[in-house]
Amino acid sequence: MSSLNPWRKGSASSRHPLEEVRRDLTSLVDRFRQSLSEGLEPWFDRQRFWGLDVRDEGQEMIIEAEAPGFEAGDFDIEIRANYLVIKAERREETTQKESRSLRVGHLERTVAVPPEIDSSRIQATYKNGVLEIRIPRSEGEQRKRIPVQKA
Repeated sequence: MSSLNPWRKGSASSRHPLEEVRRDLTSLVDRFRQSLSEGLEPWFDRQRFWGLDVRDEGQEMIIEAEAPGFEAGDFDIEIRANYLVIKAERREETTQKESRSLRVGHLERTVAVPPEIDSSRIQATYKNGVLEIRIPRSEGEQRKRIPVQKA
């Protein structure tokens, strides 16, 4: 019965027919990805994922987001309920001989913030590809550490 299986081990053709289909599809997808990435500028390709660092410094929360290739005016930052929403969008239009292209870089991150922040004193600065947001806590809200006792 095993002689009826042309892909059995030891035969001249030891590959399963579906293995060849998988290999061909993988090759096709790889070529498609390569053709897409060749037309994109380096800044756009790097923007897909950006680093985000959130630190609690006691009286303020500091958020640093790596976003190279943008300008300060490209950012839209807002507080929604207990969330800070950071958006950035950059559009670049190029015109070459008889062709126009539009490239768009878009980033969006949402960070949970504590309810005791003072939203009127939030400051955001952008320098050297890093967006820094300082979120101060309300004056009246002070943290109190609760000791845990052994029962």
